[in-house]
Amino acid sequence: MNAMQRDAEVCDVMVILKREYEDRMAEAVEQLKKVGMQVRNADDDNSVVEGSIDSCNIHALEQLDAVQYVRKVMTYNAEYPAGDPRDKNQGMGSTPDDEPPPTQRRMGKRYP
Repeated sequence: MNAMQRDAEVCDVMVILKREYEDRMAEAVEQLKKVGMQVRNADDDNSVVEGSIDSCNIHALEQLDAVQYVRKVMTYNAEYPAGDPRDKNQGMGSTPDDEPPPTQRRMGKRYP
């Protein structure tokens, strides 16, 4: 079966910052964004930043000066709508796994 190229493989991540960045959250977040992380939540009290990033950029994220540890929470394929700048396969349309499952047919005796 010929698998269609997806727009992106995205990974939700939780980033633990190094102790040196305890009082430098804004600087750390800027570093994260520069390698492509979309930040959803920055917990200054615990030095933890949550967000998502293309899987291919995780290694760059792990190498940043501010980063102690990257926990990969969940990885999934993303398919962006036509017209979205992230749409790499140019809106080739939906694939079977984008569409809702078929309605279930009940086999056996029919009741009135």
